[in-house]
Amino acid sequence: MRSLESDKRKAIKNLEHDITNCINHIYGDHSRCSDFCKANLKDKSSAQAHEAIDNDDTENIFDEQSCFWNEGTSNDALEESRLSSNLSITDLMSCMRQDLSLILSRVAKKSASLLGNFTSNLAEMWMHVRTKYDGESTAASSKKHYGPEAIQVEADISSEELDKRKQQYLKKHIEITPSEIDDIEINTRLQGSCKRWRDERATRLTASNFGLIFKRNPKIPVTPLLNQLLNSKFYGNSATRHGLSEERITIKEYIQYKLKQNVHVKVERMGLVIDKTHKFLAGSPDGKVTEEEIGKPPSVGLIEIKNVLYRKDTSFTDAVKQVKNFCLELKEKKLQVKRSHNYYYQCQGLLNVCNKPWIDLIVRTTNPYELHVERIFKDSVFWTHQMQPKLSSFFFKAVLPELSAPRISKYPGIREPGIWFVSRSSPNLENQPSTSTSHDKSRKRKSDQNLDSCLSNISAAASNTVTLK
Repeated sequence: MRSLESDKRKAIKNLEHDITNCINHIYGDHSRCSDFCKANLKDKSSAQAHEAIDNDDTENIFDEQSCFWNEGTSNDALEESRLSSNLSITDLMSCMRQDLSLILSRVAKKSASLLGNFTSNLAEMWMHVRTKYDGESTAASSKKHYGPEAIQVEADISSEELDKRKQQYLKKHIEITPSEIDDIEINTRLQGSCKRWRDERATRLTASNFGLIFKRNPKIPVTPLLNQLLNSKFYGNSATRHGLSEERITIKEYIQYKLKQNVHVKVERMGLVIDKTHKFLAGSPDGKVTEEEIGKPPSVGLIEIKNVLYRKDTSFTDAVKQVKNFCLELKEKKLQVKRSHNYYYQCQGLLNVCNKPWIDLIVRTTNPYELHVERIFKDSVFWTHQMQPKLSSFFFKAVLPELSAPRISKYPGIREPGIWFVSRSSPNLENQPSTSTSHDKSRKRKSDQNLDSCLSNISAAASNTVTLK
């Protein structure tokens, strides 16, 4: 409004007055407000209207109103109502007014810039203060409190109705035929740019998330993880876009790398592969590899590409020491993929979902340039006895209820299944560690158990020998 005034000097002075007077306006003192203050205009119009009223009946009107409000009301109730409407300024409010006045005086000095549409951090800070004080945020997320995305208090459906909806969802979205599984893989080879690929992934657990689920403690709430899996607003960042743009180059470098080893490989695109037994599990490898080596029959496997250390001038060896949760580690002075890293669980998931014997995990960085290719073989025992049971339990107890009858944006929120998985080898969950053990640790336990068993057998045999003598 002030920006439309022809006299800019006067407009700047008026704007300074308007800004510094905001504190009085907010607390109901409109005596110094400008003409555009609606409350001030209302007071003026009401004052003019009162002047036009004939004063002869005023006393009668007040008497009638006094009788109306006093009749049937005790004096104690009247005193209580007066106290409840006390608008005296507290010490806290006084301090708040002083702080706001200080901010306003600083913003007022920027009036010329504000009129010229040259905003500053200070001016923007004032806008945020004002919106917070008025009880309204400018953030897009705040709009969810209104309209169709508002959080509504809504009672949950009965367990019988939930079971019915889960069965309907499984029948409609999950239980598909082998020919449909093949059709989905063929028609989703564009992956991220394919709508069907996104839709089919949204109804299943995919290999890229297997590590998150497998390593999760079954005793802690699932709501944060479900929000991440089902309601994430993440559509990629500069690092993921860089990884996608480098995939074709990485495949060419992989082919050259294998040629140096006298191995000819052919890489083909793959779409979303759905597990033919557990159809709620799926994965999207970066390619199918047909490998031909002289003197050996052709072999078919997979590749998974990871372009890492984006915008970091770090070698793999330095990253092992410096980068937290880096995918590689040094073992016997050789780089290898950590068996506790999400990439390893992703590879095991892809191998078992796609039913392939091996996968070449390609880890690449460009500054300095390094290429690490590691062949990981399918571990059916680890998958069958550890990974798949936990993934299945998480899907049916946590994911499926939310897919079939969503509770997002509804109070009290997503259903918590409680302890959603109990290991067969450790039925007493209270004695389990807070996080799931890695593949290496489980193997070590088994070897220790076998060793203990052998030692006990030897000692028993020795005691029997002594007895016979």
